[in-house]
Amino acid sequence: VKDRRRGGGTVPLGQGDADFPAFFGALVDIRYDRPVVVQAASGDDYLGLAREYARFVREHLRQGLGRSR
Repeated sequence: VKDRRRGGGTVPLGQGDADFPAFFGALVDIRYDRPVVVQAASGDDYLGLAREYARFVREHLRQGLGRSR
């Protein structure tokens, strides 16, 4: 999973042009149950960003689950 702006570089998840609702919804639709790798922008607070990105992924998976019901 990676987010970036069209024609630009990597940005924090949710700040680029990736269509995360569609992506995570598709994972839910096919009942994907394997690991997901996040390649995202980093900063000085690696652990804080990792927590933020994990929350981002979990929230989008929840939204995908709600969409598929």
